[in-house]
Amino acid sequence: MTDHKLIYLHIGTHKTGSTSLQRFLAESRQHLRRIGTDVYSGKIEPENHLELYLAAMRPERDSFAKQKWALKVDAEFLRSTIVRVREFIASSPSRSLIFTTEGLSLLRHPDEIERLRDMLDAPRHDVRVVLVLRNRQDFLQSYERQLLKIGGRATSSDPQSAFYVGPDSWLANFEELQQLYRKGFGPDALSVIDYDAEMRTSGNVLPAVIQAFGLDPSAFPGLDHYNLNAAPTSMKQRLLQKLKQAIASPNFGGFR
Repeated sequence: MTDHKLIYLHIGTHKTGSTSLQRFLAESRQHLRRIGTDVYSGKIEPENHLELYLAAMRPERDSFAKQKWALKVDAEFLRSTIVRVREFIASSPSRSLIFTTEGLSLLRHPDEIERLRDMLDAPRHDVRVVLVLRNRQDFLQSYERQLLKIGGRATSSDPQSAFYVGPDSWLANFEELQQLYRKGFGPDALSVIDYDAEMRTSGNVLPAVIQAFGLDPSAFPGLDHYNLNAAPTSMKQRLLQKLKQAIASPNFGGFR
């Protein structure tokens, strides 16, 4: 075992390929261990390490996972999460470790980052934060669709809510998010990946994320397999919207 670890912390954001990434990491776990990288297995969901953000977040704040799992997030939840995470870090024979949950992009307060740092036993270990960002408007539209898709949740009119998707939503305040993590983990600890640019150039954001983890994407030839659920680009969305409008028009005569 290695005392000093290099921890890669993938924090989303939502709707930027996080689910595909998490599935890839889970299914590649054994291969990753052979090349010196270990992936944490979550307590609530093995692939999505929800407990990290739930334990770090202020208890009065709401989120997807809190509603989905009806969790009681209290001091005991925080304590047990710290124990579990630190045990994984200490016991893993690998020097490089990966944690991933897009819920960490919901953190917005210094005390939340401090709890996350404590959980990861920083600064004893070197923590590198990986953040994937996309066009704000596309992000909010996709996030809203996800709200309706999962349990038919309604959006909120409360600007402080995690379910508020207005154009001024704090969810899309990416500058504040970056500043928070840079201040918490160091100005050079944050790597930012442009989701839209990666989708335009290669049609897949995963190779860029894998590279940010210090790994060679070419060593994983099946990465394209994990891009099946990629969200449509802005242009595709606009074309689909125009098609729907045309079909709904009273003058639409069908396809010939």
